Amino acid sequence: MKQLPLIIALVTFWSHSFTQAPPMPPVAQRTPHEIKTINGDVRTDYYYWISDRSNKKVMDYLVAENAYLATSMKHTEPLQLKLFEEMKGRVKEDESSVPYKKGDY
Repeated sequence: MKQLPLIIALVTFWSHSFTQAPPMPPVAQRTPHEIKTINGDVRTDYYYWISDRSNKKVMDYLVAENAYLATSMKHTEPLQLKLFEEMKGRVKEDESSVPYKKGDY
């Protein structure tokens, strides 16, 4: 009888894990673009279109990728914050700049 709350919790967790569908990643469109090299070889880049930042399709795709990343990594946010705080605690915080050579000095 003491194990009943544990069993209920496990069944609830198990059933909940199957009801949520995992997020679907965005799929980039494959558009062939031929690039000629110096020696006359032709290389086909299917994702060349992503380099055009002024294209609305590119920006929409990048927003979708960022949303997918945020959704997929949501469960790791506490760990990310903990790691960030730990790394920040190991870095000496000062406002000095990196030394550089000016003339003979």
